Amino acid sequence: MSDWFAQHTGIASALGGFDMVMPSGITYWAPSLTEAVPNASVPESRITDMATRIMAAWFFTHQDNSDTPVAVGFTSKYLQPYRVVDARDSNDAGTLLQGAIEGHVLVENTNETLPLQNPQIMSVFGYDARPPDGNTPNIGNSG
Repeated sequence: MSDWFAQHTGIASALGGFDMVMPSGITYWAPSLTEAVPNASVPESRITDMATRIMAAWFFTHQDNSDTPVAVGFTSKYLQPYRVVDARDSNDAGTLLQGAIEGHVLVENTNETLPLQNPQIMSVFGYDARPPDGNTPNIGNSG
């Protein structure tokens, strides 16, 4: 699944492993994915796999049961203030470890690409993602 508005390809993202696009597949998939099987751009087995994975998650979280609330896992107080978790605070280590365990993504090392030998640029994303103090390049920053 993509992050919201993070998909920037059509057929390539389906073949690359995306099963679902958030919040909608209209921009890249709607005009192309519906024609992808008839024109042999995407095998029908891939579309079946995508649907199977989406539905497996649906049933795994019991969304087929009318007693199961939508958005399982959200607190009912999600609009209220919450405790900030700071990756640099050792008191938050347990919360961060649990988040890292639950948020792991398995990367396939195709063609022995990893480890990266001479990366030109690398981006790290997240609320606490920033370069270490003293290593911040001055690229278009005014402060």
